[in-house]
Amino acid sequence: MPGYRTEEPRPEDRSRLVRAAARIGGSRYASKTRRWLASAPGKVLYAALGRQVIGLVHLVPLSRDELWLEGMRIHSPVRGRGLGHRFARDQIAWARSRGYRWVRLATRSDNEIIRHVMTAEGFCESGPWWRMVGSPFPPSPTDSVKQASIDQLQSIWDFLNNHQDHLASGGLATSPQSINRYQRLSPDLLLDRVRRGLVLLSDPPSPNGVLLLASEHKPGYLSVLQLVAAEPDTARGLLSAAHREAANLGRALAISIYRPDPLVVSAMQLQEARQIMRTPLQTWVVFSLDLATAGQGGAAGQ
Repeated sequence: MPGYRTEEPRPEDRSRLVRAAARIGGSRYASKTRRWLASAPGKVLYAALGRQVIGLVHLVPLSRDELWLEGMRIHSPVRGRGLGHRFARDQIAWARSRGYRWVRLATRSDNEIIRHVMTAEGFCESGPWWRMVGSPFPPSPTDSVKQASIDQLQSIWDFLNNHQDHLASGGLATSPQSINRYQRLSPDLLLDRVRRGLVLLSDPPSPNGVLLLASEHKPGYLSVLQLVAAEPDTARGLLSAAHREAANLGRALAISIYRPDPLVVSAMQLQEARQIMRTPLQTWVVFSLDLATAGQGGAAGQ
């Protein structure tokens, strides 16, 4: 369509994009857009028709191979012209040009517009978003897991930087998007968690697994923010220790997950031991696109 383009915003575009977000999705969407524009490493892409901004999306890296699409919207007066499909293709091209293997998004199960657009562009539904909540009974002690200390910050940071491909994540959230701001660690976030006793290490001082917790999401819960572990046994040990920490605080442990990674495997084993309950968040579904196969006879979802 003449005049259509997709761009990354410049600093001077921020106030204009926040106003556009208010027009497209209301004050809450404008508030989210303001936060996206101020945060890193996520990126905002916007679609424009002439001088008018008609679409926005937040691109959130989960690891070197995986990119999440958050909050994609197209202004309702221009829907039905194929612009949503074009905007989705631009996001896929952006991810491909930067070497990502997987592109994923989560949407409400009743969002027929997004479901239609993403399915048409090769995404596959890869299942619901699951929430797991620990029982109030502590598991057996895990001697190899300890709370991190300030003097271990460098070794933790080195481990995380060398094991990004093993990243798994979780958190008590009403939707996957509300935890995405934690998906890539910063030194400040890590320091804050260590000072508050919310970082657990497996086999310190040279860790082979790190687990970050949060106590601020909802009263009565201790939430898993991020887990990085090279082996499922390590992930299981960290989760068991987190379960004990939650019980000591009189809280339940909460995890939200979406795929068969070490965190999920470990949580399933805890579930079998009756230490954790699993309930699907039926209002949310995850869609995935494998860029290694997309455009080569189909796309695969996981």
